[in-house]
Amino acid sequence: MNIVSDARRRSLRAGALSALGMSILRSHAAAAQQVVTIAAASDLKFVLEEIAVKLLASTGIRVELIFGSSGNLTRQIQQGAPFDLFLSADESLVQRLHEQKMTLDAGDVYATGRLVLIARRAGGLKLVEDLKPLLLKANKIAIANPIHAPYGRAALQVLESLSFDDALRAKWVTGENVLQATQFVLTGAAPLGFSSAALCTMGPLAEQLVVRELPGGAYKALNQRMVLLRRKPGAAEPAASQNAQAAQIIYATLLGNAAAALFEQFGFTVPTGGRSPKG
Repeated sequence: MNIVSDARRRSLRAGALSALGMSILRSHAAAAQQVVTIAAASDLKFVLEEIAVKLLASTGIRVELIFGSSGNLTRQIQQGAPFDLFLSADESLVQRLHEQKMTLDAGDVYATGRLVLIARRAGGLKLVEDLKPLLLKANKIAIANPIHAPYGRAALQVLESLSFDDALRAKWVTGENVLQATQFVLTGAAPLGFSSAALCTMGPLAEQLVVRELPGGAYKALNQRMVLLRRKPGAAEPAASQNAQAAQIIYATLLGNAAAALFEQFGFTVPTGGRSPKG
């Protein structure tokens, strides 16, 4: 997908959704009683919780946040999980769902993630040494499962760029998602680990971790895309219609400038020129 061409479409759509949202709030107060369920990649835990408090609460719509690896959440959506929005850390998964006609459209890139190497601050380990010797000295390395976690695949790409062979896999402590891999470092199960900047540079874990940025050229860009999901056929009306309206309001809010500022504050890069001026 072309992210640059997405920006113009995102700007127009965000404005339209924002206008629609205000209209819905004025004429359909019942939408505020709906619960919008958001399935989100685990690297979004702290930033989405912040956005929920600072932005989403003002809509009057109840939001339920479900976190997990993007691959596992995709499988749950394919199996009929009742989610309204999906915020993936891997945009190709949104494309897959779109091709399977499980989404309203192709969605929007909301941010690009950054891979980091982390160590527990209390352990006293410095991360200034050259990367390969540093990893070779570690007896364990925490990594999200590359099979279904985008940050795990990015970490594997970094290791491959350093010409590590399969013998290094014996050192892996594999987490179900990037948040669990981060927790392995926090608990001392592994002295080093690969994580997301969004989990480690802001929020409750920041003071407990030493963080080293990894070169973006060593892994494929972690372009993260969100999308509105289709409700299962046969959903009751008008409740389903009201829920869809509420989900559109939340989507527009997440696409706005205020949300973009919080994504950036938590270490993401956001697309330029494509945010709603009313965000």
